[in-house]
Amino acid sequence: MRIDLFSLAEVGVDELRWTERPWRRWPSVDLGDIGPKQLARLAELLGVGSHESVLGGFAFLAGESQESPWVVAVPDGLVQALASAVSDELRATAEGWSTVIERDDAASLRSRLERIGRFFRRHEGPFSLYIDTTRE
Repeated sequence: MRIDLFSLAEVGVDELRWTERPWRRWPSVDLGDIGPKQLARLAELLGVGSHESVLGGFAFLAGESQESPWVVAVPDGLVQALASAVSDELRATAEGWSTVIERDDAASLRSRLERIGRFFRRHEGPFSLYIDTTRE
């Protein structure tokens, strides 16, 4: 599975959904296999809201129910929290998040969080996840 983060201000939902390897055409951040569930835990650690309420903000925008790729909205609260997070906050958050993302250590997660935050600051929203279960 491959999950990428995109700005919908730069590419439309349908174009994103139907473009082969869209990460080659538009700016994006490769999240690996970190999806809505893990990002909702991250948002919870950042004080955005409960896991369940944030998870509900990942709205399905495009794709067949059984066949990927899917385009899923990223909740504004998570975008704002990561775009405005400072280094010390990211360090503490990465340490807590590493218990959720057990295969990654806190240092690599902090680097990933910094990359995502930079993407949010440099691009206009709204933002979406492109989830493709056929790619690695």
